[in-house]
Amino acid sequence: MKRDRINAEIAGIETEIDEYEDKIQKISAVEDPETVKLKGALDKYSRSTELTNEMVRAFIDKVLMFEPGKIEIHWNFSDKLMKMLLEE
Repeated sequence: MKRDRINAEIAGIETEIDEYEDKIQKISAVEDPETVKLKGALDKYSRSTELTNEMVRAFIDKVLMFEPGKIEIHWNFSDKLMKMLLEE
């Protein structure tokens, strides 16, 4: 039973990896400087298992905190690129 659960988790993770690789390929098809910069950051950190300060600086411009529970993230990349990457 435990093996089946772990195998199912592995299959789910592999599917997520495939989806993100597809998104990276879509982003790679566009050859503007911003896309090249984003692709470089994605390639560099795609296999990371922990969030580092270097990764935060590569992707995030600033984080604004308002009232409790309201946080706004400003990315280093355009909304169009980030939407393409984060769409599910």
